[in-house]
Amino acid sequence: MISPRPLLRISAFGVLAFVVAGCGLMGEGEDETHEAVSGTVTLDGKPLDGAMIVFDAVHPADPLEMSAGQIEDGRFSIPKSRGPALGLHKVRISLIAAGQANPNAAPGEPSKVARETLPEKYNTETVLTAEIRADQPNELEFSLDAD
Repeated sequence: MISPRPLLRISAFGVLAFVVAGCGLMGEGEDETHEAVSGTVTLDGKPLDGAMIVFDAVHPADPLEMSAGQIEDGRFSIPKSRGPALGLHKVRISLIAAGQANPNAAPGEPSKVARETLPEKYNTETVLTAEIRADQPNELEFSLDAD
């Protein structure tokens, strides 16, 4: 009798090989529904650093689809393979900072409270939008103010 343990290993390996091979079949150049995007973000005229930018499609084919990137020294760049879908997007920009220590934190709770440092009009209640277009540079510029 064959032990079920080796069969389990073979099955797991087979699934892993299939997933890896499947991912290799979809090349970056084959995706016609997403585009690379890059640009600049300033806050009160100075480059924003350490923030996150998120593109949420207004009319997504997949309601859970979004694209995000890190803003470093006022610049962001998201490659086509992870880029936003074509069309209109709400853009959220968030800069989270660790707050003051929480002296009342119970065991297992965060010892510091994180807080958003940018106004809600750029993240939870965003007023920012961007139109992502095919076959052209999607170079965007966002000038934020702290008020």
